Amino acid sequence: MLEFLESYVYAHTQDEECKMRTNVVLDEKLVKEALELSGIKTKKELIHKALIEFVKNKKRKNLLDLCGKIEFKKDYDYQSMRN
Repeated sequence: MLEFLESYVYAHTQDEECKMRTNVVLDEKLVKEALELSGIKTKKELIHKALIEFVKNKKRKNLLDLCGKIEFKKDYDYQSMRN
């Protein structure tokens, strides 16, 4: 059975006045692996980085959403850009 670790997390924004203290239960093995893979030293910094990456990923336009919405010029040669 996985062990869980209780940890305090601070959600940071650009505005220092906008901090939020949250008590969460984290998967200790997952946190340890993420710390090792990232080279990040603290859980606080790790969670902050994870939130930033999550938001950036969700804001990225899904390529499948663009299907049928982009029209290329009739003389566009996509193969010429591969060289």
